[in-house]
Amino acid sequence: MSFTLSKNFLVIVTALASMAVAAPADLFDLAPYYPASQYAIDGSYIVRLKDGCSLQDHLNFVPGLLDLIILKLPFNLGYSAGLLDVTLNLVRQDKCVQYVEQNSGGEWLDLEAQADTEAYNSSSILESRDADAGVGYALKYLSSNVKNPADDSYFYLANSGAGVDLYIMDSGINGKAPEFEGRVTDLINRSDDPSFNDKRNHGTGVAGCAGSRTYGAAKKPNLLNVKIKTTADVVIAALGDVVNRHNSQKSVSGFKGSIINMSFRTGASQTASEALKQAFDAGIAMVAAAGNDGEDASGTFPCNSGYTTCIGSSGSDYRLAASSNRGQAVDFVASGDNVYTVANAGNAPIRQSGTSFAAPYAAGVLAVFYGYQGPNLSPSDAADLLFYNADADYIENMPADQANFMINSGFRKATGGQPYRMGL
Repeated sequence: MSFTLSKNFLVIVTALASMAVAAPADLFDLAPYYPASQYAIDGSYIVRLKDGCSLQDHLNFVPGLLDLIILKLPFNLGYSAGLLDVTLNLVRQDKCVQYVEQNSGGEWLDLEAQADTEAYNSSSILESRDADAGVGYALKYLSSNVKNPADDSYFYLANSGAGVDLYIMDSGINGKAPEFEGRVTDLINRSDDPSFNDKRNHGTGVAGCAGSRTYGAAKKPNLLNVKIKTTADVVIAALGDVVNRHNSQKSVSGFKGSIINMSFRTGASQTASEALKQAFDAGIAMVAAAGNDGEDASGTFPCNSGYTTCIGSSGSDYRLAASSNRGQAVDFVASGDNVYTVANAGNAPIRQSGTSFAAPYAAGVLAVFYGYQGPNLSPSDAADLLFYNADADYIENMPADQANFMINSGFRKATGGQPYRMGL
């Protein structure tokens, strides 16, 4: 008998003994159960407790359950556990259980990476706004004031994003890369790998697009390494970690705000949606990748949650990438086809593709906004700034039901001494 099976057996025996005098109606009045729509994990469940019920109240009803709990979830949302069907039914009999949903896995939203084999020029010019010449089309488009700009420069505010905490919830970051200038903090590791390193060659590139010295939309944000595995319960737990730190940072001098970049998808989860709302209500702006299936993004979570700004991917030809998800759930697009970023090993740049690398350009621009305006900027107001500065109708093959807005920093559009547009 396996260890998990034996623990379930002990819970069943103990619970049946304690419920021997219960009325039949009580035994079969079960809390709702919702199977995973995608990436289902067999035998793994999220148990959402009702408001006003404590975990201890629940454990009193199902003695011995504590040994089966995988994660205690933040915001009093309950827990995740590995349960046999019969144990699951015992759990659902507790009046303190609001619902149970099957736990789900997920995936990173990148395509195949390519090593850079072309000459690369990263010389810089210092002006009232800095300009990096030869940084590739993605950054060039990000600060251009026209379509198909003739110059190759990216204009940005000096020290853009300084004081902003940009959480990269991903596969880890190669924080020792010179491009990050020592601004990476290994903060949270909720993956199965004890190392904070990026062994997937994903999170480092995401961080590079958001906030590296040469390739980042913002140049000086604090990059917080939140290494996760893409399961719904782990995402919920990591959101709790970030909210706790964000709240503690509010009293720190020089703190400008918090942003989370999520370049992954998991199966839809009611409990994870509640955790996203908690982060949003705490004042944290969140960006999510739309996905790379070339289909409607309405089924891509957390892109479709309503609490994130969802980003699709476009190419240098101003066309929506064939792989990019699309539709009404997608708020903006950003460059995400063969974009320069930081590799997880070595000092040479790498070219990456996918909505995973489009999303952090939006997160980086948000870091610029927060760095300039400070922590009183709400997530809703920050999303409005993305809209005010976006390039409208640039994407030539945009579906009719999708908003045709491309992320732009606004640095070459603003008037009246402002660094970017503050309104329409």
